[in-house]
Amino acid sequence: MNAQPPTPFLPPNLDVDIPSPPPPLPGIDAGVRTWLLSAQRNENREPFQNEVILMNREELVDKVNSLCTDLSSLDFADDGFLDRVNELYPVDGESVTALRDLATSGFDEGWLTPRSQGAVQFGRLVKPSAESSQFSCDAVYMPSCPGPKHSHPEGELNLCIAMDGEPRFDDSGPGWCHYSPGTTHIPTVTGGTMLILYFLPNGAIEWCR
Repeated sequence: MNAQPPTPFLPPNLDVDIPSPPPPLPGIDAGVRTWLLSAQRNENREPFQNEVILMNREELVDKVNSLCTDLSSLDFADDGFLDRVNELYPVDGESVTALRDLATSGFDEGWLTPRSQGAVQFGRLVKPSAESSQFSCDAVYMPSCPGPKHSHPEGELNLCIAMDGEPRFDDSGPGWCHYSPGTTHIPTVTGGTMLILYFLPNGAIEWCR
């Protein structure tokens, strides 16, 4: 019997709240909101653990917003865009190391990617707002499989974090990966598992059917 190829996960609608949502916490995705409130009520955790988790998330959001402010001054259509990003945020530099560490902790603690479809986990960290200079930032944990085909009306920047094996995201290894405005792709991880933070100007993305 022939093995079946991995099934691509469907495009997530990250702005739709779950049924009967808990009281709103401004700026927080519904799935993350549910997880945070459950963590606050979790009797199996010491109080300081919950406080550390909430502080970790707040610190990551602050760092992402700061990065988005810098990205807002760059032209995603510029041939030198990725070079400029690497100058401002070198992959082995302090800022990117902190982003990687906080994102990995958020994944391990369960709040960064609270939703799932099959083996793929995902979540929205930041919605477009004044604080994020109108960028969105989402996270996706992907094993070796394809994702949903989509296009980038205003471009996309990815921070790819290796979690297992020697993964590649499309043709890129761990680090920054850039797609110019108007490009289309089927995001695919091969050779291992990646945690990816992806940044979209104005949250602009178009799912292809």
